[in-house]
Amino acid sequence: MKNYVFLFAFLAFNLFSFGQHTQSTLDFNQASATILDEGVLFSQPNSSNLQPGYEIPKGSGINAIFTAGFWMGGLDQWGQLFLAGQRFAQTNQNDFYSGPYSTYHTYMDPSYIAKYSESIWSVTKAEIEFHAQHFQDPGYVIPTSIQNWPGNGDVMLGVAAQLAPFIDFNGNLLYEPQLGEFPDIRGDEASYVIYNDDRPHLYTNGNSMRIEVHVMIYQFASTDYLNETTFMNLRIFNRGALSFANFKCGFFMDADVGGYNDDYVGCDSTLNLMYTYNYDNTDSEYGINPPAIGAISLSHDLENMSYFTSTSAYPYNDPSPALEYWNFLNGMWANGFGFYYGGQGHGGTAATSNIPTKFMFSGNPYTNQGWTEVSAHNPPGDRRSLMTLEDVQLNSHTQTCYDLAIIYNRQGNHLENVQGLLEVADSIQQFYNVQVNYFNCDQVTADQTEISPTETKTIIAYYDLLGRPCTPEKGKLYLIKYSDGSIEKHLFVD
Repeated sequence: MKNYVFLFAFLAFNLFSFGQHTQSTLDFNQASATILDEGVLFSQPNSSNLQPGYEIPKGSGINAIFTAGFWMGGLDQWGQLFLAGQRFAQTNQNDFYSGPYSTYHTYMDPSYIAKYSESIWSVTKAEIEFHAQHFQDPGYVIPTSIQNWPGNGDVMLGVAAQLAPFIDFNGNLLYEPQLGEFPDIRGDEASYVIYNDDRPHLYTNGNSMRIEVHVMIYQFASTDYLNETTFMNLRIFNRGALSFANFKCGFFMDADVGGYNDDYVGCDSTLNLMYTYNYDNTDSEYGINPPAIGAISLSHDLENMSYFTSTSAYPYNDPSPALEYWNFLNGMWANGFGFYYGGQGHGGTAATSNIPTKFMFSGNPYTNQGWTEVSAHNPPGDRRSLMTLEDVQLNSHTQTCYDLAIIYNRQGNHLENVQGLLEVADSIQQFYNVQVNYFNCDQVTADQTEISPTETKTIIAYYDLLGRPCTPEKGKLYLIKYSDGSIEKHLFVD
């Protein structure tokens, strides 16, 4: 019987998967983030087991996140559940698969495999600026990071004509780096990932939504909190025929602050933040004064924040079938029972009130105000957390967009670091609010962005990509503020 099971798994693997996970590392600042192309972030799969993939500080050998990823789902007009979500990168355990959606479902076509079996593309701002200055130089060779940018999809394979954003100087919707066009990225370095859910959901057994997911993970090098931050821009394209009136997207994070079994979690709904911290002031890996790490939603309010523990009994442990994932996305335990304020959030216990809540451990452990794992005296453990973003309408052949960031703080003891993380969250939100004027979620291909002395709009200020006033230089990317208050990203050429 086991031989049949393994044979089925082997056949499914060959029919629906490309094989090994493709991975890349983004480490332009003090966070070294491992990126995979099949729906999982910050994890390092190998032949025998999984390893954490969010090392911070870079070079320390210590990780703060074991794995993370996006869960998403919705109900169709008949109430049927469609859902995709993963927790770990496991061979033949996918809901998501590398590459863009194909209307012809040609995922095993050799041409599709050649183009999209590895679906992570990385490029730096420095490479882009050098290309913009020198693409016309005799003997100049376009770097592969720019040449291979997936600006256009292969329509002969049923892939969308426009994929990753790029600067389109002539407005013909074709990515032409030989003409000086280049990837339209955020940050000092960015990695762009494309995956889809249009094959069997072997992780949750959920129904396929026929969605295509684009994630731009990017970093800034700086001397402040940005130097320990990793940003994520998520765009979800509904390529299928079904519409979802209450589409939900959540960010799952298995944060292990050094050691994995001594953590607490919490959230601040006013900051749209969830976080993980050590239950005491000594960690087996970080040592004294271990950090706090969190995920913040920059573009959408949180609908709920939930958690579960790997060693707990059902329904307080890891979800398994799609319905349990959906329950957590809706701010409930795996069995569909609600959360209650106090204790561990389980209803019917002496430490828990009869007050329903959608936000677990919403107090402040540093100030000892409100409900926290510290005030509840909960046993620590291998915590996993999930924040669900507010519902959106995702109709057939439309898209939706989210912006998030992974933030970190280590400036005091374990509780002071939580307070510091809240302050970082506020600073990151303010930074994003300046940037959002040119972080256009609906943008697929940028319009002309070359500025010349004949430009008719009145320019009142130049800023670098961190929002700081600056003097423009030829061949550099800038934010330009106009007299009407609008802000755009441009390449200065004259």
